[in-house]
Amino acid sequence: MNVWIKIIVIVACFHLSIANAANEQISVTRTVTKISAYNNFVYVLFTPGQSNSQGCTNSSTARVTIDTANEVGKNMVSTILTAAAAGKQVGFGINGCLHNSPQVYRVDVSF
Repeated sequence: MNVWIKIIVIVACFHLSIANAANEQISVTRTVTKISAYNNFVYVLFTPGQSNSQGCTNSSTARVTIDTANEVGKNMVSTILTAAAAGKQVGFGINGCLHNSPQVYRVDVSF
């Protein structure tokens, strides 16, 4: 029985490490070049690009997606719009894909 418990613990730790490894940071050195708003999501284009390690099918390396179906997403879009209007650089925390582009879970602004 102890062997099975050890195997379960090892497998659980492996899954946790994979889940945590999916988070990626795009440094606060990006300039917003375009924002495209759709029903419940927004594409944000920026320069310079970032390699697409999330496995999303969109080939653009300079586009992320924000889910605006909730208040958190709307707040992130407001933050990006404010930064872009002020000419400030932005960065993103991404995890997974939304509409074939990396999905944003955090926005950073450099002041």
